[in-house]
Parts: sequence; C-alpha cells; structure tokens
Amino acid sequence: MSLRSSAARRECRLEKDAGLGLIHDCSSIDPLMSPSRDIPYNLVDVHNLTPAGARIVHHCAVEPGASLGFMAYDRQEREWKSFQAHVTCCDRLPDQGGCHACDLDFSPVPPSEASETSANTTDLEFLINTPLFASIPQRALLHLINCLTRRCFKPGERLFQQGASGDCLYLIQSGISVFMVEKDGRTHRVSRFQTGDVCGAMSVLTGEPRRGDAEAESEVIAWRLDRKDFDRVAAKHTELRVFLTDLVTQRLESWSYTGDRTVGKYTIKYRIGTGGWGIVYHGYHMALGMPVAIKMLKHDMAMDPLFLDTFRQEAKTIARLNHHNIVQIFDIDEVYQTIFIIMEYLEGESLRDILKQRGTLTVPETINYLRQILHGLEYAHEQGIIHRDIKPENIFLLRDGRIKILDFGLAAAPGEEDLALHSTIYYAPPEQIEGEPEDTRSDIYALGIMTFELLYGKRPFPENDLCRLMDLHCQREIPDPSRYIPELSNDLCQFIVKCCRIDPAQRYASAREAMDDLDQLARHLRIEELGEKRMLTSVFMIYPEKRRQGLARLLEEFSREADRLGIIMKTNETMDI
Repeated sequence: MSLRSSAARRECRLEKDAGLGLIHDCSSIDPLMSPSRDIPYNLVDVHNLTPAGARIVHHCAVEPGASLGFMAYDRQEREWKSFQAHVTCCDRLPDQGGCHACDLDFSPVPPSEASETSANTTDLEFLINTPLFASIPQRALLHLINCLTRRCFKPGERLFQQGASGDCLYLIQSGISVFMVEKDGRTHRVSRFQTGDVCGAMSVLTGEPRRGDAEAESEVIAWRLDRKDFDRVAAKHTELRVFLTDLVTQRLESWSYTGDRTVGKYTIKYRIGTGGWGIVYHGYHMALGMPVAIKMLKHDMAMDPLFLDTFRQEAKTIARLNHHNIVQIFDIDEVYQTIFIIMEYLEGESLRDILKQRGTLTVPETINYLRQILHGLEYAHEQGIIHRDIKPENIFLLRDGRIKILDFGLAAAPGEEDLALHSTIYYAPPEQIEGEPEDTRSDIYALGIMTFELLYGKRPFPENDLCRLMDLHCQREIPDPSRYIPELSNDLCQFIVKCCRIDPAQRYASAREAMDDLDQLARHLRIEELGEKRMLTSVFMIYPEKRRQGLARLLEEFSREADRLGIIMKTNETMDI
C-alpha cells in the first residue's frame, strides 16, 4: 500500500524540478516512439518519489489498474532504480500540452527482472549525458529522446549524400563517420564525427540540401532525429535550436571547404574570412560569371532579433551608398534561416593586415589613405549615415591603391542613442562609451585613434585593463603624438590631436573640414592621392550671345563648387557655330 492515498496524491502539486524516469512493459507505449526496439520504453517526468510510489507525467494516458515497469534515475549516484508499478489514477493536464499525470504504487521487483531491464539503459545513459541533450531542459529531453531511432551503419555505408534533402540529423554513439565534400572534381575530407558529435545539423536547421557526404569509416551506431520532430520540439524549447545554431556556426567558421550553395542568382564557392557577426564567402553571379563577396550573418546571431535587425540595417544602409571609397552592395537575400549580403569582390588587404606585416605606415601612405577615407565618410555623412566602427580591419586597400570602407553594420543616423557599446572599444569615442547620442564627429574620433596607430604601430592608451581604457577615453586627452613619433610634423600631430578631443565640439566639425587640413598638408609635402582614377567629362553649352553674362555667372558659381570638390575645370569658348 502507498503511504498516501490516491485521493491525497491527486491533490499534490507537481514539483518544480522533476526527476527523470522511464516506463516499460506498458500497453500505452508506442514502439515507434521508443528509443529502443528490444524493450520499448518512454521517458517520463518523476514527481513526489517515495519508496512506496510516485507521480509521473507522460505524453499518453495510462489506464488505472495497469501494471508497468518503472525506473527512476538517481542523479547523485548516477544509476537507475527499478520498480514494478500499478497505476492508481491518471489525470489530464491541459496546461501542459495535454500530458497526463499518473499516480503509481510500487511492488518489489525480482532481482533477475531488474538486472535484465537495467541492461537496456546503456543507450539511454549515453543520450542523457551527451552535450546535445545536456544543453536542454528535461521537458525537451523527454520529447526529443522519445523521437529517436537507433541505426547501425557498416564501414563504407553512407549516413547521407551530398545534395540530398536534409530530412534528419544523426547523433553518433560509437564509431567514426567522415564528412566529405565533392568540389571541382575532387573529394575533400572536411571533418570526422565520433562519439557525442551531431552529424547533419546544418540541413535540419536551415532546410537546404546536404552540403557533403557522411560516410561510416568504421561500424557506426547513431541515433536518427527526423527534421519534423526536431521542428516540433524546438518550437516549444528554443534551447535546442540555440545549441544547433551554435554548433553550425562553429563549423562554418572552421571548415575551409563547403559544398556549393545557391543564394538567389549567386553561387557560394568557399570561405574567405570571418568577422564578429558574419562569415564572408567568395561566390559568382551564375548568369554573368562575375565574382562577388557574399556575407552571411552567423546563424547564432540570426537567432537574436536585435542582431538580426542590425544586420538587416547594414544591408539597407550600404545599399543606399554609391561611392568609389565605400564597398558596393549588389543584392540582399534571406534564405536558410539567415541573411546574405552580396557585395563587390575586392582584391587586396586590410590596413590591419598591412600593420601586422610592417608594423607602421609611412606619412605619405597614411595621408593618402586618410584622404580617401574622409572622401567616403563625407559622402556617407551627407546621406545622414555615420559608420561607428572605423578601424584598420574595416579599411581595405585595393591593389591599385584605392581605399574601400567596409562594414557599415553599425551605421546609424546621427543623434541616435545606443546604450549597448557595439564598436571596437579601442577606437570608441567618449560619447559612445557613455551611451550618449553620436554624430559625424564620432567617426572623426575613431579616425584619429587609427591614424595614431598607423604611424606609431600602437594605439595611444594602455589596453591591459578595458575598464581603465574606457575611463581614459572619457577623461583624458590622448598624449602628444610627437612624444612617440619625434619625426612627425607639427601639422599632422595637431591633426591627430584635434580628431581625438574628448569634447566633440573641439574636434573637426565634419569630414570636409578634416580633409581640408589634410589636403593642405599633402600639398605642402607634395603628396599626391594615389589610386584615384582621373576622369574627363565634356559639357557643351549652346546659347544665344545675349546670355553670355548669365552664363559667366553660372560658370563662376560652378567653378567654385568644382574647386571645393577638387575638380579642375577648363573652358574653351567658340565664338560662332
């Protein structure tokens, strides 16, 4: 007899932290929903466990009076304890998705039966302790394990094939599976999956075809989870999708080879770089054969609505920009549970790469690059956009000497407040650190810090303590650059200092104002802007002679604006046509 009556147990509330148990030898168990085919069982939540009985929560109703085998997992001793149970009552729980709460009374279990059933928990021990299932709450664990199918693959047998539909994933219990990519007529061995690894997660997560072949290198025992079951469980327990997205992101960052993927009109060929938010691939326009760069938001970031919105903003922002010093965007596509931005393919290297190779840049190189950057920033600022993350990593030098500004992912309209510090802290202006509204002068500050680094090889403040570094940005003017670079001209020194003033009102008011000072310095040092293509445009004006004075005023005004833009204007009047 139970220590408590069935009526009393029916009034018991479910414990907040349920234990883990399983039931077997029960007519309500569907063998197709069991992790085992030898002795079918289902996992259950266990509440109010005593030596005489327990309350369990199961996805199916069990008739009162039914006998079943019951096992409870002791997490402290890491072992299963067996009971023979009788169902005294079973109530539906509408607030838990239609699950049922069943009260059990226990009877002694003969030792032979207990040992026979306990031997069946070896597989289950593996499943509940693998990283995939350790990452999710028990409620999800119960639903998920009850959906698994145990499979055995012989050496050379394929778990799945490249290009096939991604209808399932596999959790490897034993053996080794090799992941291979067929690409350009060659087979590339990309990775090996072994005990505890998840194989085939990408296709299940994104719905795209298999990106490679998975083949058993030795005899493999694996647990199959169908995509429809994954989607059903993940809809209720987002932790499962988060685990897989983290896993997929790690693999995409580390794998050099990937099967060709189609994104709209474009084909992804191989990975060329990884940043904080995105992975960049080399690809081609399928119809034109034109090379492109394809930036994909990492899947773990795509799970976060804030990052997803920010990445969409990057696409919309740079799509508005059309300037020879800003990377050009061609297309945007949302597929495979993430966002892709298709951009022009650039050949060259970032200023960060150059600093790693050489340590510093020369004064003429620095001034040349700064003038081009300021050209691009002036244009962006005129469009109402600030970059908010100017640093060497985001400045790309093409082989012909031209500069391209990358990664407008942090761009925003001037005056926006952002309490979350997203940019690289080493270049962040005080107003960004303190969560104050930013404007175009915030980009000027970061440009000044970067200029110091380009010429000296290090940034102006010590960086062993990031909290202290933020205080220095907000409370202390940068040290005089000439203390570190004695040969630096006074004009260039003052340029850096003015860019980096704590008070934005004391900085350059605009990119144009900063560029005017640099242009004057460049003329003094006889530095020409490298990499700038020179263009010729002809304009013919046909007019009656009586309009000559009006035309002269128009040309004078046009000449002033052309001079401001650095355009040389020549006129040649033909007296009579």
